[in-house]
Amino acid sequence: MSKIVSVAGRMRAVILSCGLASLLAGCAVADGFSASTLRYNIEAEKTQEQGLLLNIVRASERRPLEFTGLESVTGQALTSAGASLSLPFGSNGQLAPSIFSPSATASGGPTYSVGVLETQEFYQGILTPIKPQTIDYYMHADFPHAALLGLVIEKIVVRQDGRMMTFGNFAEDPKRYAEFEGVLEDLLDQEISTEPYLLRADVGPRLMPRDLEDPRRFAALAAPDLRLVKLAVADRGNNLDDAERTRYRKEGLSEVYQVQRVGPEYRFCFGISERVQRLSGIPEQLRCAVTRVQGGAPAAGPTPGAGGTTAACAERAANPLPPQPGKGGPQAEAAAGNSAEMERMMVGPHLGRLLSEKWTEEHDGQGRQFLPAFRPDCPVSYEFVTRSTSGIISYLGSVAALQLKADGAPPRFITVPIGPPDQPVASYKYRAGKLFVVKQGPESGQPLVGVDYLGHSYWVPADIEEGGASGLVLGLVNELLILNKSAKSLPSTNVLTITGAHP
Repeated sequence: MSKIVSVAGRMRAVILSCGLASLLAGCAVADGFSASTLRYNIEAEKTQEQGLLLNIVRASERRPLEFTGLESVTGQALTSAGASLSLPFGSNGQLAPSIFSPSATASGGPTYSVGVLETQEFYQGILTPIKPQTIDYYMHADFPHAALLGLVIEKIVVRQDGRMMTFGNFAEDPKRYAEFEGVLEDLLDQEISTEPYLLRADVGPRLMPRDLEDPRRFAALAAPDLRLVKLAVADRGNNLDDAERTRYRKEGLSEVYQVQRVGPEYRFCFGISERVQRLSGIPEQLRCAVTRVQGGAPAAGPTPGAGGTTAACAERAANPLPPQPGKGGPQAEAAAGNSAEMERMMVGPHLGRLLSEKWTEEHDGQGRQFLPAFRPDCPVSYEFVTRSTSGIISYLGSVAALQLKADGAPPRFITVPIGPPDQPVASYKYRAGKLFVVKQGPESGQPLVGVDYLGHSYWVPADIEEGGASGLVLGLVNELLILNKSAKSLPSTNVLTITGAHP
């Protein structure tokens, strides 16, 4: 009998050990969350990319956009185990049956929440035009400049002598897009870039020395971007005009004060390489890393929005350049695009040809000129109107629509020159890359992202040769969408102006 009891005891010990081992193994399963975390990360990636592609497809069908966001993912892995064991009791010493009843439960899986993004703050964010600071970041982050500018710039407005021409970046119109593409290629050849500069803007009226005695005047100076600047009346280097100087002298004042807001701003500028300076004749004030502080007196050069007319330009217009043998004058030179006169101009060859064709002299009924012809030796101003994040998604929808034609016509792709920014676009180092590619139908190869919508399957190729810059574009738009989700208000304008003149 003692041997039987001893064997039963050993069996109970073995069974108990196995139960404890199972319980510890369950704890190990519950604690091993690294694989689940990575899986959730990959699923979040797919969710973002599929949501973005879905809205691009919606835009190609001219349907309203709809945004949702994965707000949170909470993973759980619960394991519990238990066992019951009945042992013999009593003083009779009889062997009672030992009963071992193990139990174990395990549960796991993520809990996630998805929100419909339809708040006023969200739509204010995605309708906000892309800020120059954001463009500056991507310009200097080795993002292909042609692809970046092709996405964020909606149109380029060129002015001269009271005339204006708009070059719209509209993919669905082949003729207008070809004109925009040519102007953009000119700007790329001139090494267009961006840079920060320090902007000083006057805030409030002039302050007299007696005003400094009132502490209430300085309550607003607690802001970190405000400065109190002393303006000497005799110093002609500040922004006091002649009328102010005369009045202050009559009042016996030698100096006055001005509150100024000083903060960083961003602007478009052009390359300073020898190649660009030799071919383009870019004015010094438009060269990158030259103009760092702007404020006080108006910057030199033609006033933006005024058509770029200056006294020098008016004088040259009154005394036209003599015709060149076999060329017919400066307009023909601009059309040629490779003459010595054209090489000294700010205007590139594509823009020069377009303006020469479209801006001819116009006269009224009495034969008097009221609109001059294009003058390549006169100042030209550029305005860049930028898109919002929502506008970029709609633009990509129009790019996709060219490839997803229902009439069976061959797809048309928007291509951009991709290459080193310090080389001319015509260089062998540049190649034409597709801006964005969307395919319809069964997936082939390894797609970057795919989505089903209204009974059709759409996908983006991951291969660079087939998909071009699609991966870069999706990444950029996703970052812009996140970046602009919390903008507080819409800016008053999305126009960035630069003015150029023949130096």
